Amino acid sequence: SVASVFCINERVAQQSFTLSAGESTQLKFEAPINATGFIEAFIELEDDEITRDNKRYISLNIPDEIPVLILYNNESDIRFVELALNVPGTTTSLKIDKRNVNQIASINLSKYKAIVLCGHPSEQNALKLKTFINNGGGVLLAPGSETSLQEFSSMLLTLGLKAPSSAVGQQD
Repeated sequence: SVASVFCINERVAQQSFTLSAGESTQLKFEAPINATGFIEAFIELEDDEITRDNKRYISLNIPDEIPVLILYNNESDIRFVELALNVPGTTTSLKIDKRNVNQIASINLSKYKAIVLCGHPSEQNALKLKTFINNGGGVLLAPGSETSLQEFSSMLLTLGLKAPSSAVGQQD
């Protein structure tokens, strides 16, 4: 059998699979969507004797912008992060705000979908970041140029993550 994914009435992905009577399976699809807003999509099975259950519909909301917060101790540490996040030719753009990590207490983190942290916040600010994570926010963590192994490990433990026991590379 073949399963096809259609977005805005255009086939964007398909996959072949084999099933015996009474079996089920899960299929994973990756498909480009070159539009924003509410997108109508459906999955359709081919080569099935019972045609009434061969289509399943879904609506997706692809935002025009995704709000991302970049936090830093030293602004020069985020240069490559900014380059990586500003990818030309993509449909959805990122709305990037940059702030010093010491400003976390005055920022409404819930308005962001993701946070990139290059550095180390205080324990109180790390707890606010932990709340953001527990509420479903995504975070990418990286030590900054001024971050010691002890500071980074302490932050990870505050966030409920496993801390590294040693560093790799040259240490000052």
